[in-house]
Amino acid sequence: MKIVSPVGALEQEPLPAVGGFTSLDGLTLGVIQLSGAAAEFVDRIVERLSSDFKLAGIIRHLKDVDMAPSPPEVLADMRRRADLVISAYGH
Repeated sequence: MKIVSPVGALEQEPLPAVGGFTSLDGLTLGVIQLSGAAAEFVDRIVERLSSDFKLAGIIRHLKDVDMAPSPPEVLADMRRRADLVISAYGH
């Protein structure tokens, strides 16, 4: 998996991609939360996943600046604690 940012700066080495999931049951979902319309969209996705699957938990990190890349410590925390991560931004 290659982590890219909207400003074009790659701040860490690419990570190996994980295999496909057959189900999200029992997995921990990570969410990099933004503001505005993108936040509402991501909230709807999380609600739907929560109703369709028995997630083990949801970890949220709020971004201070929508268009800035996530800080390395946020990405490291997601890598440690989440099985999959949703992140989106709006215009």
